[in-house]
Amino acid sequence: MRGRHVGSSSRSLLGRGVLALCAACSSAARDPALPATAPPALAAPRDRTLVLLGDTQRTTLLERLIGREQNEAARQALIAKLAREEQPALLVHLGDMVGFGASQSEWEYFDRLRSPIGVPIHPVLGNHDYWGPDALALRYLRERFPELNPTTYRTLRQGDLGLVLADSNLSGGAAEAQARWFDEALASFERDASVRAVLVFTHHPPFTNGRQREDDAWVKAHLLPGFLRSRKALLWASGHVHGYERFEQDGKVFIVSGGGGGPRVEYRVGRRASHPAAFAPTDATPRPFHYVVLAEYPAELRVSVKCIPLEGPCPDGVLDTFQLPIAD
Repeated sequence: MRGRHVGSSSRSLLGRGVLALCAACSSAARDPALPATAPPALAAPRDRTLVLLGDTQRTTLLERLIGREQNEAARQALIAKLAREEQPALLVHLGDMVGFGASQSEWEYFDRLRSPIGVPIHPVLGNHDYWGPDALALRYLRERFPELNPTTYRTLRQGDLGLVLADSNLSGGAAEAQARWFDEALASFERDASVRAVLVFTHHPPFTNGRQREDDAWVKAHLLPGFLRSRKALLWASGHVHGYERFEQDGKVFIVSGGGGGPRVEYRVGRRASHPAAFAPTDATPRPFHYVVLAEYPAELRVSVKCIPLEGPCPDGVLDTFQLPIAD
């Protein structure tokens, strides 16, 4: 595996010898509610809808020791909102389902957390999902998601959409094989006349303005060029950076949606930003806990980012909305 890191700039801080400390987590609730005011979210046809949710892991003991937040109340409230308000065809989890992948108790917590959702969950894997011995982490993963065997990357169809779910943790020969597969998966969807648009999902993002975070170099070098070349590819969604971001490049949209309950980050904004952002609050503070709803309509993909008013402004439950035209 390639990056066992809490944040891309933190890889040197966490060695395998201290990972055992991270299996112990707690659930401290300290999230005051804030008022909400703004336009409602877009309505969505249920049989043409999917939800994205990222970074639901509990804060590890080591992270708490260095002062990172624990968000149990917000995590539970967000899942309750999702279960109450959404009935998508499927949910794509953007990785870091748990804080320590080799911990049985962490996976049992995740089982309880996801139980109200009631729709199929298709994950991409995050760095935390691999923490601990690989064989044990993969065993727990594949018990819940047998489609991750023999490879941890795959394609799906949803309506007229082609979905590409890649594993941004791989290294060496496995990463090289995945990069070849990724280009062929995009090419196959290009040839398939029944596929009208393509969405790509990885845990690590090609772009971010998160403080003490950085663009993922391997993703940018090996996966991004094929995505930019693909005529049908519209949207790339990632997690890892705990908050929400949206960028645009060459007519394509990139979102970072890591707002499922992991300890959140602050942002580089204005002149300090690494990239111009399409979603660009002027303050650098952490962004609300959220999930993303994507609805396929005949001429466009409608995207609504739904949030909860805990530890962040969330006007009328909507953080961001945008549309992406689908070419005939």
